[in-house]
Amino acid sequence: MNYREVVPAFADALARAAASGVTPAACGCRVAPDRIRLGEPISVTLGSSSP
Repeated sequence: MNYREVVPAFADALARAAASGVTPAACGCRVAPDRIRLGEPISVTLGSSSP
């Protein structure tokens, strides 16, 4: 399952942002009750469908 199937509005907004020149970025993380630790970068691949 991909993010477009889970949250279509987010997928549309992300596609519009990328089309406007925004470079999507993501990273892994560990979430605990008292903190969030950022991890290594994760590759972001946008599909070819447009909003």
